[in-house]
Amino acid sequence: MRSAIILPLLLLGACSVSNDPNSNAVTIGYDNGAVENGTRVVTSEAGKIAGDIAKDVKETGAKIKTKIDEETADGNSADNAATNATSNKH
Repeated sequence: MRSAIILPLLLLGACSVSNDPNSNAVTIGYDNGAVENGTRVVTSEAGKIAGDIAKDVKETGAKIKTKIDEETADGNSADNAATNATSNKH
């Protein structure tokens, strides 16, 4: 999300606007080097964010697997819940 905000600001910072009041001419230019550097920064940040997301997904998957393994260590947890429900009625 930060990258989506930063890129337009970097592009804006790379632009220069000249206004000649004598001829009513406006000249707009941009610094190609600044645009390339900004693009590198945004790309690097996007890569870091993607890496963080991948790490979180991997860790969450491992936690889910552990929880499932714990629940099913003594058999199917759904079967155990059904058995416990019927045995509590007697």
